[in-house]
Amino acid sequence: MAKIQQIELKEKLITLLGFAKKSRQLICGYEGVRRGVSRNTIVFIVIDNELAEHTKEKIHHLARKQGIPVYSAKPQKNGVKLVDSTGYKVVGMSRGGLADGFMSTLKQES
Repeated sequence: MAKIQQIELKEKLITLLGFAKKSRQLICGYEGVRRGVSRNTIVFIVIDNELAEHTKEKIHHLARKQGIPVYSAKPQKNGVKLVDSTGYKVVGMSRGGLADGFMSTLKQES
């Protein structure tokens, strides 16, 4: 797996993260994401850009072993961060339509 990719959290991505959180498809926090990776239920991981370097390395190591992409979310131009929209600095998305929608939106915007 390549290094951690930088993404900008645009409104559509934040909306999809909110829907995923409400439908319990968003796995939140380091420990939850670690468990999800070990159970192979996570499609991708999004981390806050301001996360500690040591924690970034630990998450990247876990994800690399399973072939899971990791994205580092830069704050929006208006200052909205991942932690502002989800309440966590580390989130993972379970398999399903919302994860597919997030990935296709991400590909369209890049």
